[in-house]
Amino acid sequence: MSIIKETLGEISFGSPQAHLNLTAFPLTKKSERAPSYLTLHEALQAKTAEIDELSEIGSVPEILFKNLGEAPVLLVDGQELIGAKQHRILNLTILVPAKSTLVIPVSCLEAGRWRRSERGFKESEEFAFSELRMRKARAVSANLYRTASRHADQAEVWDSIAERSSDLGTFSRTDAMRDTYKQRRKALDGYARAFSAIEEQVGIVFALNGEVTSVDLFDHPSTFKNVLPKLIRSQALDALSKRPAATPVTSTDTAVGFLNRVAMAKIKHYPAIGEGEDVRIESEDLVGGALKV
Repeated sequence: MSIIKETLGEISFGSPQAHLNLTAFPLTKKSERAPSYLTLHEALQAKTAEIDELSEIGSVPEILFKNLGEAPVLLVDGQELIGAKQHRILNLTILVPAKSTLVIPVSCLEAGRWRRSERGFKESEEFAFSELRMRKARAVSANLYRTASRHADQAEVWDSIAERSSDLGTFSRTDAMRDTYKQRRKALDGYARAFSAIEEQVGIVFALNGEVTSVDLFDHPSTFKNVLPKLIRSQALDALSKRPAATPVTSTDTAVGFLNRVAMAKIKHYPAIGEGEDVRIESEDLVGGALKV
């Protein structure tokens, strides 16, 4: 049995939550032990993590992560990092070992800037919007299979940001995804307030305009709760671009069917950057990734 099928078999559904055209299905699981890692937020607060360009020259698709602490640090696929020479997103989920330095594959979210705004990177309040995460995941899977790299298609990333900005009528002097989030923050926060974590929740399935779009799943409720507002705004930015209007709450059967398709999809295993094993999920109509440690 695959790790994906086994993990999904341990999951239970909570009652759906909905706001306008977005429905969310909580996924729950009993978790007896606390995480043995720190989230990026925790590591940065503790000053045991440093993130910067590879060098003063820099490299668009890579950054340097230093874990100075005694615990591993979890970096989550799609997280935006701001600062340095241009804003980036993490291309996949990575568990950085304690007391280690890793080169991390990223994609640029700011086509019009290549100069330092500040020393190093800090954590943003946002993830890449959902459709961009999907496109990036498909490109990373393809490149991992063909060339053993974990790079995305940078031109496609920039095109996705430009399309979303055009859809929502926003403007950025440096073509930064971050500015679209800022200019639509009031509406995005309306979505974020409508969804809340329930007891033992470790994941979430989203449906937009009646169609399931994604699932995000973690090993512990505390980790999930840390990223939930970002995940909601990631989905909500897509929801705003698709003319939000009240729609019937999507059936739980639809979400169950989606997870069944994920469980049955083909997977490929690769040695991870950092700890564990990368698991890539792909079929004709599904794409995604997981980290097994």
